[in-house]
Amino acid sequence: MSATVWWRSWASACRRRRDQLSLNHIALGLGILGFACFAWPIIQRVSGRALPEAPGSGKSLRSPIWWAGFVLTAAALFVQRMASQQIGG
Repeated sequence: MSATVWWRSWASACRRRRDQLSLNHIALGLGILGFACFAWPIIQRVSGRALPEAPGSGKSLRSPIWWAGFVLTAAALFVQRMASQQIGG
């Protein structure tokens, strides 16, 4: 293997690794943000800052911020899957 071919192969691998690291960071950020959105309504209720629901009202903790957390967490899983597939080539 000539030095030029080796250098191009090494440079290509470094670019893939740099892209993969950034996707992992994006997935981590989305996951943290999604978890925070999931947990926020629950923390508000447990700490007493949000009003409790009437028994049997049929309402749930699924506020719009909860759904945002759900979507962000799903996006984080999708991005993490893309990152792991890129590493395999």
